[in-house]
Amino acid sequence: MNPFLNPIFLLKIASNYLSDIDRIWHLNQEQLTTYQNKQFRQIVKYAYTVPLYHKKYKTAGIHPTDIKSIEDIEKLPFITKDDLRKHYPDKIIPKGFDTNHALHVSTSGSTGEPVRIYLDKYSAIRSLIGFARVLKAFGGNWRSSKIVLIIDTNPGSIENAFFESSAVPFLRKFISLNNIKYYHLDVRPEDIMKELNHFSPDFLGSDPNMLRQLSFLKNKGSGKDVDPLKIFSSGAVLDPYTRKYV
Repeated sequence: MNPFLNPIFLLKIASNYLSDIDRIWHLNQEQLTTYQNKQFRQIVKYAYTVPLYHKKYKTAGIHPTDIKSIEDIEKLPFITKDDLRKHYPDKIIPKGFDTNHALHVSTSGSTGEPVRIYLDKYSAIRSLIGFARVLKAFGGNWRSSKIVLIIDTNPGSIENAFFESSAVPFLRKFISLNNIKYYHLDVRPEDIMKELNHFSPDFLGSDPNMLRQLSFLKNKGSGKDVDPLKIFSSGAVLDPYTRKYV
């Protein structure tokens, strides 16, 4: 069954949005710390049901009851990309997880072999709620601010799961999202700059390499109307030179 047609699923998403979007502004530091510690304990408890994590934790002599707060994070063993690759697929999902109705996503593999995982649609939407909260923290609004994201939208990518296979297509049925545009990283920077100059976004997000190329074009005189309030970078290390240049 499509979860987006399930009223209980939709009610859960709506409830989470209303409670999460303004949480950091409604709670004081003590309340936020309490919430953070509670959520961290739940994450560790859930991880303990995943075969890979369970084995790692037992080898390290760690049980979820040993974790009381975020400060205990240093007690947890490292989980590497190689661990995820080696134990994919059966050992990286908890018992009872329905892979048939999950999104199958992977990294691009630009630094080696891709890392593949399963992502349930509820978690995908929760991630977008987090993005909306970050946007608000920097003075934006996901309903009205003009946003451009230059991302990897290839089938199987996490971005594809977010923007083409789950939440965004569903939201477009009810809400106009013409204020949000996204382009694939493979599009020529010159063509993207033309689009940016026409759209004039308030917020621009991409990986460091694309941002550097767009900045080079800007310095050469392109995109006279491209002047975003904020620029977001993700997907790779933002080295000091690129940060300063952008």
